[in-house]
Amino acid sequence: MNGIATISTSAFAKVHRSRGVSLIEAMAVICLVLPFVLLLVDASVFYAGLTTNEKACREACRAASMGAPAAVRKGEPDRNAQAAIQPFVAKSFLINVSPDLKITENVRMPLPEPPFGGPVNGEVSVTTRTYITLPFTCHVLHHTPVTVVANRTFVYTWILPSDITNVKQ
Repeated sequence: MNGIATISTSAFAKVHRSRGVSLIEAMAVICLVLPFVLLLVDASVFYAGLTTNEKACREACRAASMGAPAAVRKGEPDRNAQAAIQPFVAKSFLINVSPDLKITENVRMPLPEPPFGGPVNGEVSVTTRTYITLPFTCHVLHHTPVTVVANRTFVYTWILPSDITNVKQ
């Protein structure tokens, strides 16, 4: 009976010992893999912030180029760009698109004049800024968000309508 008890005790010890070894191996793998997973999450948040900033800049510049330049209607490119960027502002606690835009335009003279009308020759540039807070690395390396800047330039697509209604032949 002693021999049987000894065999069952050693089998019991082997099972528990192998569970302990498996637990240690699992913890070692987690310690090696977890930093890579966290860096992957940070990289995906950073990529999402970059693409959000690029899309916001493109939409703001497109909207600014579709209206009249400031030389014809004061402040219209600013209003159009601000209206286009509003859906991107304050969307996430990790990705914050700044509502402050830098808008510059280059309009070549002569401007079309009423009553004849015509297209505007020039372009508009919009610069946007986005603050990206990386969820893991940002708190370890530094405590400030990463700032990314995008700049786009579009040509004006606005045409001053003609006021000529009566043409005598």
